[in-house]
Amino acid sequence: MNDRESLEHDVLVQLDASDVPCGSRLLRAELGRRGYQVSEPTVGRLLSDLDGRGHTERVGYQGRMLTDAGRERLRRLQRQRAESESHAALIESIRPSTLGELLELIVARRAIEREIARLAALNATEHDVMEIRAALDAQQRALDGGSLAIPEDIQFHNTIASACGNRVLRNTLAVLRRDEPLAYLMVRLRRFHQSRDAVEHYPIANAIAAHDPDAAERAMVTHLDDLIDDVMHFCRSQPDGIAIEMSRLMAEHQLPEGIVS
Repeated sequence: MNDRESLEHDVLVQLDASDVPCGSRLLRAELGRRGYQVSEPTVGRLLSDLDGRGHTERVGYQGRMLTDAGRERLRRLQRQRAESESHAALIESIRPSTLGELLELIVARRAIEREIARLAALNATEHDVMEIRAALDAQQRALDGGSLAIPEDIQFHNTIASACGNRVLRNTLAVLRRDEPLAYLMVRLRRFHQSRDAVEHYPIANAIAAHDPDAAERAMVTHLDDLIDDVMHFCRSQPDGIAIEMSRLMAEHQLPEGIVS
């Protein structure tokens, strides 16, 4: 919701709560108590716009009252604000600042990716299987060349998500894995470093290729359970948490700001 819509929302809220017409002077005073720095003419222009759209109606010189169309507009803005706040909360939750929050994120990934792997085994086409194999081969080549293979790791999981045929699961996983510094941190936290990821990916790819949903789900859960074990091992060995590790990563790889404490 942009600033204009936020202002409109709060004006409509005040009109909806009032049993008598409200003028621009009263509305400006109420908005000021809510922290808005707006002039009376600005409020007047907004009310004229609401009149033109049928959301308010003028009652002589007393002010405006909300119409039925205005109440419907208010409900739409309230839903939009709730969705924006939920989205902001989700984005904040995928930027963990403690190891406990990091574990929560991986557990969420496990719940989603086990179903993604299962559906991929059921729905993957021959082309999908080729794409998954190609992504795994690219990851192995990158690792053999000394790379962290983070883009290749992400691509492997993305190809499986694409093959599963469920856009909600695919898009949810994309949101959970959007933080680049977090991807680097996960590689650093693994006890056996990045080579372990590729080893664990082969059973997943093989099960999907064999169209065995139970095996694909087990392999994915095993992969993410091992990741959780590695984070737990780091928790026990690094009581200071992840702040020092992240500072080192930011300096080494010139990463954008992500996990900060």
